[in-house]
Amino acid sequence: MTISWDRVSANDTGSDDYLSYVQNKLYKVGEVEFSGAEDVTVGGIDGKRFIVTTEIAGVTFKNFIVYVVREGYVYLLSGTAMAEDFDSVSPDFEAYVSSLRFE
Repeated sequence: MTISWDRVSANDTGSDDYLSYVQNKLYKVGEVEFSGAEDVTVGGIDGKRFIVTTEIAGVTFKNFIVYVVREGYVYLLSGTAMAEDFDSVSPDFEAYVSSLRFE
């Protein structure tokens, strides 16, 4: 599981705009499948949650992705598992996201 952040223009990038940006970037990488994005709240901040399924060297992976836009930064939380293990580790991903707090 990882957390990363990028500086963005708060005026140009809301959570819906960032979703389009992420999808466009990932489609350039290769064949990917997105679940429908859901609204979530992380540490009191509204964001988006979705699952990305990819295949690399014949192995299928699922990526749990949550992001929020706060004070000009996009905070991206992600976890990756092999597709067959994804359901068993999803509760860990959910707990990880639920534990995040902003100060």
